[in-house]
Amino acid sequence: WDGTPTQDSRGLDGALDLSASSARAFIQGPIANSDRSTMAVAARRTYLEGYFQVMKWANLIDTAFAAPEFNELSARYAFRPDASQRVIVTLLRTGDSLALVNSGDDSAINVEGALELDNKLYMASADYLLAPSDELQWQSTVAWTTDRSYLRRDLGGEQERTFITHKAYLRSDLTWSPGAHTVQGGVDASMRQTVA
Repeated sequence: WDGTPTQDSRGLDGALDLSASSARAFIQGPIANSDRSTMAVAARRTYLEGYFQVMKWANLIDTAFAAPEFNELSARYAFRPDASQRVIVTLLRTGDSLALVNSGDDSAINVEGALELDNKLYMASADYLLAPSDELQWQSTVAWTTDRSYLRRDLGGEQERTFITHKAYLRSDLTWSPGAHTVQGGVDASMRQTVA
């Protein structure tokens, strides 16, 4: 969603999507009945663990099994002070995990050893767009992410690690379209730090 208001600036739009493995929800609309400020919130989550739980009750799989899980929550706010400017602020939190751990259960399928994965990503960004005319456009984006990755493995050799990676990003672009030609220029910079 690029921050464009809905056709009816006084109403809310939403969607709910349910599938055999996940659920997704989305809602967007104006803030305080304004066509200048708009928000959007989205969420998504898998629920495969429900199927795995049934198989555990039936003693078909080891209680060590855990379903792969994915979840995401995001929020975006767009502000248009006038027709030539737009500001968007985005927040995101997403994660996924998987665990296979030897529990010694007597089941049809069991696990020897262990494998655990857990990843989480947090992001915050701000984007500014200035388009004073159809010929000229300037856009700048700044973002920050923190990525946490956990790994535990015991398949012939025990290993446990946690990585935390921070990234900062800045980009600015200028587009000029005089007549049939277009001239583009931009700069970007980034920084990365990993802590093990």
